Amino acid sequence: MRARVPMSGPRRLFDKTETDMPNIRERRLADLRKQVTRFTEQRDETIAKLIKLDGKLRMATKAVTRAEKRLQTEPAKQPAARPATPVEIAVAPLPPDLQKEYRETADEPAIPDFLQRKAEGERKDAEARAEILAEQEASKRRKASARIGKMKAAKAGDTKRMPLSGKAALAAIMKS
Repeated sequence: MRARVPMSGPRRLFDKTETDMPNIRERRLADLRKQVTRFTEQRDETIAKLIKLDGKLRMATKAVTRAEKRLQTEPAKQPAARPATPVEIAVAPLPPDLQKEYRETADEPAIPDFLQRKAEGERKDAEARAEILAEQEASKRRKASARIGKMKAAKAGDTKRMPLSGKAALAAIMKS
């Protein structure tokens, strides 16, 4: 690293010291060392993968040779044919007490009574729906009237006039 050279005059305030900063050769050397370590790690990982794959390949070739030997020594056995006759399943009728319980519960709706919508609930929903639609229509009307008012003011030139101030403003407020 370079030593700091003292300077005199006004330039001394603006000069940077280079004692802490490495020069370009030192930076290049550090980058090259990083590359060497990274490439060494990659090489080691690749070698480990190759060794692992070599072991798997050896095991697979051994399994293939064993299967070929078995196939040559013993012919493959055909699975036994299954009978094509359908199987009869006997279903016994329900006992009378279970039949009665089944008939009572079979016609019930899937939703319990406390969750069922009642007529009053549907009426309240319809009222709320109508109220929301009325609010939306009123909002549309307000927006349209404001838009029309702006268009009329633009045609009449009211938007280009200077706003009223003082007595004229008070008179306009009293008039409206």
